[in-house]
Formats: sequence, C-alpha cells, structure tokens
Amino acid sequence: MNKLITVLSLLIISCNSGNDVYICKGPQSKAYHNNSGCKGLKRCSTDIESVTEVYATKQLNRHKCRFCY
Repeated sequence: MNKLITVLSLLIISCNSGNDVYICKGPQSKAYHNNSGCKGLKRCSTDIESVTEVYATKQLNRHKCRFCY
C-alpha cells in the first residue's frame, strides 16, 4: 500500500511539473540537461530521453549539468 501511495504521489508531482530536462540513458550518466543540444550530451553513446526535472532528481539521482545550468 505504501508503495502504491509513493508511486501515485510521484506521478502527481511529475504531471504538475512542466520542467522537462534531458538525460543520457547511459549507465555512467549522472547529470540532467536544460536542452538537448548541450555540450554535456555530445558524449552520450546511448539514447537521450526527455523527462521531468523531478523524476531526474528524485528517481534517477541526477544533478544539474555544469555546462547548461
């Protein structure tokens, strides 16, 4: 039950947050980016995905890119 509440809470937060960011799906990636053309994403050898900033920070434990923020 607690897991369901947590998942629903994250979905509500994600829907309300309109701040989309970009992440590299690679296993070594640790940052999220303000735009898909960021210098930090040039080295991405896997897919680039658009996610909410809340999801990137809370679920994926990513930090802001030092180039585009």
